[in-house]
Amino acid sequence: MESFVDAMRAGPAMQETAIAALDLSEMPSVVRDRQSILVTEYLNEVIARIGEVVFQEIPNDPGSLEPFVYFTHPAGDIVLAPTETDDGVQWKFTPETVRTVRALYAATENLPKAVRVLPYDAHSKAPYFKIRALVAGWAPAGLQPLGPLETWQWAGLVAIFLVAVCTAFVVGLILSLITLIGSATENAAHRPGPAIWGFRLFAFGVINYLGFTILGLPSEFSSAIKSMAILMMIAGAIPIEFWVVDRLHQGIERAGLINPRGEILASLMVGVAKVLLLCSNILLFAEALRIPYGAAVAGLGISGIAIAFAARSTLENVISAFILFVDRPVDVNDFGRFDGRIGAVEHIGLRATVIRTLERTLLTIPNSDFISSNIENFSRRDNILMRRTFALRPETSLDQLRYLLAEIRRMLVAHPKVLPDPARVRLLGVAENRIEYEIFAYIRTVDYSEFLAIQEDVILRMMMLVDESGTDFAYPAQTLYFARDRGIDPEKGGEAEQTVAEWRSSGNLPYPNLTTEEVSKLQDTLDYPPEGAPPGSEQFMPIGPERPRQQGRRFWFFRFGKR
Repeated sequence: MESFVDAMRAGPAMQETAIAALDLSEMPSVVRDRQSILVTEYLNEVIARIGEVVFQEIPNDPGSLEPFVYFTHPAGDIVLAPTETDDGVQWKFTPETVRTVRALYAATENLPKAVRVLPYDAHSKAPYFKIRALVAGWAPAGLQPLGPLETWQWAGLVAIFLVAVCTAFVVGLILSLITLIGSATENAAHRPGPAIWGFRLFAFGVINYLGFTILGLPSEFSSAIKSMAILMMIAGAIPIEFWVVDRLHQGIERAGLINPRGEILASLMVGVAKVLLLCSNILLFAEALRIPYGAAVAGLGISGIAIAFAARSTLENVISAFILFVDRPVDVNDFGRFDGRIGAVEHIGLRATVIRTLERTLLTIPNSDFISSNIENFSRRDNILMRRTFALRPETSLDQLRYLLAEIRRMLVAHPKVLPDPARVRLLGVAENRIEYEIFAYIRTVDYSEFLAIQEDVILRMMMLVDESGTDFAYPAQTLYFARDRGIDPEKGGEAEQTVAEWRSSGNLPYPNLTTEEVSKLQDTLDYPPEGAPPGSEQFMPIGPERPRQQGRRFWFFRFGKR
């Protein structure tokens, strides 16, 4: 009793000492921190109206097991009793006293306070008592009980709810206007979006929580309101925290601190950070409700197996995401054939990999399926194969054929964009009244658009050589045409045959291969781009303008092999 009275007279600095004199074992843990302060204020006000405490009238026998009734009243009693604590048996005000102190205060509040000559103000400073005193002065009818609360408390609950709703609306409106103003200069991915609702929920919870602290509600009401307020604040904080994480990721990416490989790890870390934030908020909610962590963690451990089985595919996708980062079969912006579809890697997330197909659609493949499928990565090839089959007319003479094949070999070796080894052109045989030969060469590029341009140049040069040899390409056998064609040019055919005869007589017949000296002499001697092309035409630019970045990722139009 002495420690309680002295602590209350000393003020907030000794508040914990006053609370320690109460047995709060029956008070809900979720509201214990706030309700305990209010109960000490109630008890102090009641004791102040009963009269000055005479400590000589109170037994001083710590070993006694009999409760001591300090004050009795039909509305409730003030009783002290020995209580088992972690520090041993201590005397405290009983749970019954804590439970009935409100009713006892209501029954004694009209009694005058005891006259004390003290060097300090012993009156309560709690907002609840000040508001109640104002209500008693302005509208005494507001103190009339209405169920478990007084009338003014019901009115206060309605007012606080309306203020919370209006505050949430105003906060959302302000953020929406800020977003609208910044929409012309800010990327859509950077705007708050769902975070606006997070701010609304957070503001709604804060107003209700503050209102709970000033209305002095009974524990059965205050526990429900506090739980709701905390839930609203945590539910609002989650999308806000997610938005902050995304903004940090986008800011680091805009600063150029994330390379294509780092983009995968950054995406995974963003996902992990969000999961950790979600778990932290759940634990924070458990802490606010005074839920024991040990029981919560044990429950998670017991249910972990069931969750693992239920979320097996999700766990597989998460593990597969880290395998993709470690093994690096693909990087963001890599182009290739994935799951039977051709496209470029748009995003590698914690659950799935997103592919931008040639049809400009987004193909989402779960990570576990992605790594188990055949992945053909076009972006990591060093050259592109040109392998084409052509057919000549059956009237082509042997020497014309030898001349043409030899000149095509020379042209391939001389071309600066064709690897000389293993560049080859070989006769395949005669089929369906046509002489077939194949060009097999690697083009020095990894860009498919540039490859098509180089292949076009090679084919055009080959067509010139076909024309110079005096022969022509074979037409489909089933096609009937009545136009007069030029047929075989006997003059050019004779020149080709004469050239082959000179090769043969001089011992320079380029079969089966060109000599090493001739390859060295011919290599890179042709002009590419061909004569007449404008300067700089060999530089290949992306088809179409560069598209804006989407969701913080670099994005280019396809050139088939590159972005």
